[in-house]
Amino acid sequence: MEVAPEEEKQRVKQATKYLKRATLTGKCDQVRCKYRVKVGTPSVQIIKAAKVEKVNLMVTSAHGRGGIKRAILGSVADEVIRKSTRAIIVIRPKSK
Repeated sequence: MEVAPEEEKQRVKQATKYLKRATLTGKCDQVRCKYRVKVGTPSVQIIKAAKVEKVNLMVTSAHGRGGIKRAILGSVADEVIRKSTRAIIVIRPKSK
């Protein structure tokens, strides 16, 4: 799905702001955290970045979708787990 350049620029800006805030919340006190914003298929970009950055461990979240929703929407975490050669920890978000 093509996205207009201005919309893509806005999405990158929002993602950068979100990730910057997430790394400043104190959750990265004990480990070295990095973030990168890339455009493209999420699982492909994550796997590629892990190779380029030579990471030892990736931590990602899962939205907890199951059954039909997962079959239809897919799962970035699942795709990364199946295709990456890096160690991965998947964390479920807190229930609301």
